[in-house]
Amino acid sequence: MPQTIIRASVVETTLGITFQIGELPTQQVGAVIVTNRNVPIYTITTSAAASVDAESISVTATPVLLDAGVKLNFAGTIVTLSNAAPAGSTTLQTLPLLSSVGNAVSATTKALVFVAGCTDATVSPEIKNIDTTNYLSGVGMEKVTTGNSKKMQLNFNLIYGDRGGNILRRIAYDKVYVGREFYFSLLFPSGEAHEGIALLESASPTQQVQDKRSFSCNAQVQGDTYIYTAPASVNIF
Repeated sequence: MPQTIIRASVVETTLGITFQIGELPTQQVGAVIVTNRNVPIYTITTSAAASVDAESISVTATPVLLDAGVKLNFAGTIVTLSNAAPAGSTTLQTLPLLSSVGNAVSATTKALVFVAGCTDATVSPEIKNIDTTNYLSGVGMEKVTTGNSKKMQLNFNLIYGDRGGNILRRIAYDKVYVGREFYFSLLFPSGEAHEGIALLESASPTQQVQDKRSFSCNAQVQGDTYIYTAPASVNIF
């Protein structure tokens, strides 16, 4: 028997994190354009079977652009796009398939795009506690939690062709997009995920001489749209 406690200790890192965002549809209310929070879901259907190790699949014309890195689940087979596919594409370039994909099999996707230049995407709880101290509390204080909103800090470098970064820039600068909300998905290698609809609250671009251009943003996650997925369980022997 060991004379000390044996326990694994592996520190989590930021390696392998991905951050994606997507534009939301809008609707006209009088003279005002407002965001519709119904997140679009698109269906992709194969038009031919594909074998193991294939690096492309044939599909019916895609209804929307699919970014490189997007994962599609065709009846349990995960297909990862190696290149972006414009709307109307009938062939998707993929990483080598780990298992075969059948004909006329469908996958659904939100068609989010990656923020390629993202260097920080941190979701922080903003907990609201209200004082409920009463005559029975003695010298102590009591509180009750009445709110737990989420704030998000974003930092990203400006990169040509960065689709996600361009969405954030439009919301920050373009008067047509002022007040638009966006959908986000922050995914960790452990399976932990943060998703929801957010509203940009501030944006601070930097462009010092002889330096890279970058953006720092703050966003408010809207209402009850936030979804948290805990990391996968790990057995520590």
